[in-house]
Amino acid sequence: MKNNLDNFEKHLESKIDSSKSVSKKRKNEILTLLKDASVPFREGEFWKKFGYEAGPGNNMRTYREMAGWSQTELGQKLGGIARSHISAYESGKRSIGKDLAKKLAKLFKTSVEMFL
Repeated sequence: MKNNLDNFEKHLESKIDSSKSVSKKRKNEILTLLKDASVPFREGEFWKKFGYEAGPGNNMRTYREMAGWSQTELGQKLGGIARSHISAYESGKRSIGKDLAKKLAKLFKTSVEMFL
């Protein structure tokens, strides 16, 4: 698996270099994201740099807003959770449990780790 990822990374890097339209900074960002994809979320560069902002409640809010849903709508999609509870999860006043994290991950098609 690692060898395939290394080969893909080299291939992608050569494509970026040949395009000449991607800045060096953007190239490094792309390659960092690619490397992050090969390790658990909390071991990647993104987490090391922005982990303090990437708490479960903030992730919940971000995904909800990206979906264009209100707190009430998200609560309904999760089986009738009150808006006040959604607000408490998002603000970090209430912890997101494993069962809710699984529902959120399924709903937003992402990793459970995002909400734990």
